[in-house]
Amino acid sequence: MSFLKKNNLWCSIGIHQREWTTAGGSGCWQSRRCKVCGIIEQRERHSWFHHGEWTTADGSGCWQSRRCKVCGIIEQRYISFVFSDAVYLFGTTFSSAPSWLDFKEELPDGTKVSQSTLAEQVILAAFAYLYKKQLIDIVLEEGNFLFIKKKTIKVKKLQSSAPYTRGLEAVIFTSFLDKSGMYGITFGIIPNQGRGLFSNPWRDVLQIVKENLLQRGILKQVVKGTTYKYVVNGDISKEAKQVIELKKTLTELQSKGELYERMLSAIAKGIAATRMDTGPD
Repeated sequence: MSFLKKNNLWCSIGIHQREWTTAGGSGCWQSRRCKVCGIIEQRERHSWFHHGEWTTADGSGCWQSRRCKVCGIIEQRYISFVFSDAVYLFGTTFSSAPSWLDFKEELPDGTKVSQSTLAEQVILAAFAYLYKKQLIDIVLEEGNFLFIKKKTIKVKKLQSSAPYTRGLEAVIFTSFLDKSGMYGITFGIIPNQGRGLFSNPWRDVLQIVKENLLQRGILKQVVKGTTYKYVVNGDISKEAKQVIELKKTLTELQSKGELYERMLSAIAKGIAATRMDTGPD
């Protein structure tokens, strides 16, 4: 050990010799001076009330906060409630029982639904959320494809950023710059390594939603035999309200007739094309 100390070998790899001590009156700023090389390190360590759990900071439940019981500092974060999360949690409302040819998705309540239908519905819900929040506009444009006039669905950004958007909605919003086809945006949701004839892009889409629900603490994983399943771990009453808002938004989009039908087609083809490209919508 004396040889190591003398030659600063521990220090050279970032392992310094000294216990952390309080650097200020708060007790949350700590420092230490290495007794070998003399370098001073600092760190911030808070001790949160309620074991660090976030509590609602306003009536909506979107702004949450926590307070350090040592120094009193308050941290805040914004939790957005998006349509795609609600569609997954209430999947039986948006997807039917799977046929024998379908991939199956087991919902948190144990119900099995068509994985492909549910994946298409969460993407539709994500576009609807961005549309409702006036982050994007969805238009039907006529263009030429191999000298044939064809109508396509285009998505135009109305805002340059969406800081309070998360989950699948955030993935979609950040995946294109200004104006792109809905088919191409949907196709781009699936990473290159998840594409191929024997891939399951519908599962990959739903995994994005489930990861967001896990991060929010709404879902948790529990062991089921040799694998695991997702179960509800928190209050989903606000997601139930999102279902109501989603249905209102979809009703508005449905009133646009052909535009809505082509949205459904672009999403379905965009996902399926990651297994074998079927061309533009």
